[in-house]
Amino acid sequence: MVPGYAAVHAEQERAHWWFRGRRAVLVAEMARHLSDAGTDGGCRIAEIGCGSGGMLGALGRFGPAVGVEPDPALGERARARGLDVRAGALPDDLPLEDGRWDAACLFDVLEHVDDEAGSLRARRRLLGPGGCLVATVTLLAAPIVAVRLVRSLRHRPEHDLDRPRRLINGLPARIFAAEAALLRLAPVPFGISVLLVARAADSAFSR
Repeated sequence: MVPGYAAVHAEQERAHWWFRGRRAVLVAEMARHLSDAGTDGGCRIAEIGCGSGGMLGALGRFGPAVGVEPDPALGERARARGLDVRAGALPDDLPLEDGRWDAACLFDVLEHVDDEAGSLRARRRLLGPGGCLVATVTLLAAPIVAVRLVRSLRHRPEHDLDRPRRLINGLPARIFAAEAALLRLAPVPFGISVLLVARAADSAFSR
């Protein structure tokens, strides 16, 4: 990791409009699907590739939430926030018990791993009966890589998490978060991410 990136990532994950809006949409979708399954706030949730913990902290509203992060600097940032984050990586180095989790989350992670199928199988093994696999994939992964390359060649800042000014930052965050209401009505057929929610066999969540 580029030196200093972990600190920038942690701050921007907290406040940048993209992360704020994304967090609102994903929490709303998680609440909807966990509610449909009859859960009562006691879910055990695992997030693999949790970064500095911005999403993991929000997932704690549903029950005990544990994160796995391969980058030591990001993991340390998350632990400094009081979150349960363990070192590990997909597909074969997950320090979590198989068959014990009510929800397993992969948020914009699959596009960064070599073995996507193996990573999905590893996440499936974590789930108890009726557990949810929740995943997002960023369709702009290739353009984002291109932008990072151009910034590097032009000796621009070593990260791409520049946050707009406060007033400008707030508006797109609210617009993005409003997608949560749309998703309650019907799938949104456009955007820059695909959201997958899949359920393991059995109608009842594990306890």
